[in-house]
Amino acid sequence: MTASARAKARLCTLFPDLGPWSTAALWYGRCTCPVPTTSVETELPIIHQQRLAGLLLRYVREAGINLDVRNIRYLQRSSLHWMALTTAALQQADDVVNRLQAMGARSAISKGPGVARWYPALDCRPYSDVDILVSPSFFRDAVTALESVGWREEGRNMQPREYMRWYCREGLNLRGPTDGSIDIHHRVPPWIWSMGLDQDKLVMRAQPVEVAGHDLPCLSPADNALVAALHLVSDQNRPGLALRAWRDLTEAVSRTPTNDLVSAAAEANLAGWLRALLIALPRPCRPLAAIAALPDQPLPHPSRLNLLLSGRLNGLGIVGTQTLRLPWPNAMLFTAGLILPSRQFLRHKLEEDPHPYRHWISPARRRRDHSAGQSNQDLAN
Repeated sequence: MTASARAKARLCTLFPDLGPWSTAALWYGRCTCPVPTTSVETELPIIHQQRLAGLLLRYVREAGINLDVRNIRYLQRSSLHWMALTTAALQQADDVVNRLQAMGARSAISKGPGVARWYPALDCRPYSDVDILVSPSFFRDAVTALESVGWREEGRNMQPREYMRWYCREGLNLRGPTDGSIDIHHRVPPWIWSMGLDQDKLVMRAQPVEVAGHDLPCLSPADNALVAALHLVSDQNRPGLALRAWRDLTEAVSRTPTNDLVSAAAEANLAGWLRALLIALPRPCRPLAAIAALPDQPLPHPSRLNLLLSGRLNGLGIVGTQTLRLPWPNAMLFTAGLILPSRQFLRHKLEEDPHPYRHWISPARRRRDHSAGQSNQDLAN
C-alpha cells in the first residue's frame, strides 16, 4: 500500500465515536438519528465544549423529549454563553473588515458566519472569534494597521524569534482593545496541505453575507468546504475531534453544485482528501453524489500526513507537530528559533531564572506546549 493510500485509509476512519446525545445534537436538522435512551448528563461537558447546546435544545423541543430541569438550564446557560461570544465576534469582525477595506485591502471570512447561515438558526453554530483571510502580500501591513489601533497578540503567544510570526505560522491570533478576538491568516491551516489554495483567489471569490445586521465577505460554499476539510486535520492538532467542522463540511458540500465542488477540490489538489473525509461521515449523512464525482487524487505530502495522523508525535505537543505543517524552509526556521530564542523572549518567559537558556533547552521544557506552538492552538475557531 502506498503512503497516499495509507493516509486516505486513516482519513476515512477519522470520524470519532460519539455518545447518542452528542450525535443527535451534531446532526439535528441534517440527518435522522435514533432518540437517545441514556442519561444526557455524562455528555453535557462535551456538548458544552463543542458548542452543541443550541442544536441539542432545538432537537429536544422538536422530539418532545423531557429532560431534567437542571439539564435544560445547563444547556440554556451554555447556549447563552456561546451566543454572547458570537455577538461580540460579529461586531469585531465587522470593524476589522471595514478597517481593512478603508486601507484598500480585500479580505474574506472563513467558516464562522459563512457556514452558520446554513444551520437551523444562528444559535446552532456559535463561534468565539472570526477567521479573516488576507492576501499574503498584504499580511504584514494588515497586522501593523490593526496593532496601531490596539489589537495585540497575548504575551503567552510571544514567539522565540520575531521572524516566526511571519514565516512559521499560518496567521496570528489578535486580541482587541475591548478584549475581542480575531484570527488573521495569510495561509489556510495547515500550511503544507493548503498550498494548492490560492489565498488571493479565495478572497476574490468571497460572497457578501448578511448576518445579524452585519454585511460580511464570506468564502464561497466550495471554498468553505475545502477549508473545513483541512480544519478537520489541523484543529488544535487533534485530527477529527472538532465536531462542528464535520457539520460545517456537510453543510458546505450540500450547498455547492457538484461540478463546482469537484473543480475547486481538484484545482487545490485536495479532491482525494475531501473524498476520504466524506466517506468518513456516518452513512446517513454521506453526500453520495459528491463522493462518486470526486476524483480519487493522490494526497499531497502523504508521509507527513501519516505521521501526523498516527499520533506518534503527540508527546511533543504542538511544537512537535508544527514542523510537519510547514514547508521545509519554514520548518527549519521554526526549529532554529526554538533552539536559539532571543534574549527578549527568554526574559519574558523566564525572567526570574538565573539560567534561562539552560532551562529552555532542557528535555522537560521541550516536552511542554510552550508559546511557539500555543498560538497555533489559538488559531482554531
